[in-house]
Amino acid sequence: MPGIRGYSLENGNMMPLPHSSFYGIVRNLAFIAVTILLGGILWQVVAVCVSALRGVDFPTPITTLRHLVRLLTGEEFIEHSLYRHIGDSLQRWFSGFSLAAFCGLAFGLSAGREGAFRRITLPLVHCLQLVPGLAWIPVALLPPDPRQKCPNQPRQDRCIPARTRKNQDHA
Repeated sequence: MPGIRGYSLENGNMMPLPHSSFYGIVRNLAFIAVTILLGGILWQVVAVCVSALRGVDFPTPITTLRHLVRLLTGEEFIEHSLYRHIGDSLQRWFSGFSLAAFCGLAFGLSAGREGAFRRITLPLVHCLQLVPGLAWIPVALLPPDPRQKCPNQPRQDRCIPARTRKNQDHA
């Protein structure tokens, strides 16, 4: 008697068909392999077309895999290994997350404990909640790095990114 895919109905009970999990896994792996293969073929076609039509060196999937293998085996990328870059990025992420969690917890506990503090800060919190999360990304990227030295500015103590400085010059 036919039933749900991979199961049969015997005496009113659903019983798994023999090897149904094995065949399901094989079928899922086949779908994944075909998807990756089609994606790679599409990427290759786009790379060849862009290189031929625009004269721009667009990396192919094989070139990208070779470069990835070189990076994974320890080749330096911008003066350090890939693992050093990943470690530094994770350290920055964890530091920022920890600082934000600490500040948020301290603020939340203070606002929950002191009614006057909550009444003073709640309007600001409501205004900031209206701003979408993605809109904060440029705000986070714009503050200058005080450690960075700028050769084209008379004041060496603060450095404004070049694209921001250019926009200020035209204003």
